[in-house]
Amino acid sequence: MILVVGASGPSGRAVVQQLVARGVPVRAVTRHPGRAGELAGAEIYIGDSSQPDSLDGAFDGISKLYFVPPTLPRWDIVQTRIIQQAQRAGVDHVVRISALGTHPEARR
Repeated sequence: MILVVGASGPSGRAVVQQLVARGVPVRAVTRHPGRAGELAGAEIYIGDSSQPDSLDGAFDGISKLYFVPPTLPRWDIVQTRIIQQAQRAGVDHVVRISALGTHPEARR
């Protein structure tokens, strides 16, 4: 199963929708229970990536992680803790996306 952390944001939501459309088992982490309808077909896990302890159970049975890290003060420490959780759970493949520092007019 693939875990998508940041599933209710634009990138995470698109990944969840594509995985579900392909029949891939996916667990979607969101801190917004009201957005669960946008993640239809995924197993929903309520958690907040800015509070890694809220994700403790999210990694059960997970082999891959798609991770949209939070942008907040001390983000490096938060991201490291989430990656460490994935390691402890035996996750063997991590995709981390970042757009920090991109310019909105750089779209093509």
